[in-house]
Amino acid sequence: MVNLHHNILANMKLNDVSGRELIMELFYKFKKEGIKGYREYKFKEYFTEQEVEEVFHKAHDRILKESLKEKVYQMSSFEGYTKEEYEEIIDKIDDGIYPENNYYINILFEAEQIITDLEQENTSYCDAILNFPEKTFISDIHVCLSDDFIISDNKTWKDKKINIYTKFYLSYEYLIGHYYRNLYRIVKYINESDLISHELKKEFRGILRAQLSSFELMMLFYNVMYSEKGEKFNDQLQNKNFFDNHLLLEEFVWNDDIHYLEEIK
Repeated sequence: MVNLHHNILANMKLNDVSGRELIMELFYKFKKEGIKGYREYKFKEYFTEQEVEEVFHKAHDRILKESLKEKVYQMSSFEGYTKEEYEEIIDKIDDGIYPENNYYINILFEAEQIITDLEQENTSYCDAILNFPEKTFISDIHVCLSDDFIISDNKTWKDKKINIYTKFYLSYEYLIGHYYRNLYRIVKYINESDLISHELKKEFRGILRAQLSSFELMMLFYNVMYSEKGEKFNDQLQNKNFFDNHLLLEEFVWNDDIHYLEEIK
């Protein structure tokens, strides 16, 4: 069965990528979609456009001031500022009086351009944050808007995550569906066999897990936690500690995934 699993994995190919590299690539595709889905849920279902606009401008102002202060600090030795001169410039920035020499023009221009682009393109603040996360100020503003953000409706949020994963899975089911079905059959056979002792079952599951790369385990976790088709697999892994200490916690798509990991131990 393990050999069959290896053969299935080796034959999985998309463009010029195959096997474990393909699994890793698919994981990061899913992670990108997962983060985007989280932003949509957060900004469109928890904040009104007016709330986002208000926080956007506050965050924009704060980030601009922090960027200018950092630049002043970097230039202080070059300019030969005394302590008093340095503190005076910082106090002025706090009051909204910004330096006008060439060292700071790029920062001021970039900050102003964000607002100008929004006005000219008639783009909502929510859409700007969702669609242009790579822009420096937008990225930082997104972080500010995330401060102290807590999702209180866990049921609705989990349904959203299931929808995000299901949409991703259906896009690649032709490629990875049989991969998960084979793993499920192996685990089901081990768990339900009357010919294998409890200790051997545990050892065989460990041997199977050892065949899976870190990203294969990550993808399997999301498949059994957020997929209707993975529900039976989830049942087979309940109270088996299959993922225990073997997942890349820093790669979790959503911060609260750690809590769902507890459900399957």
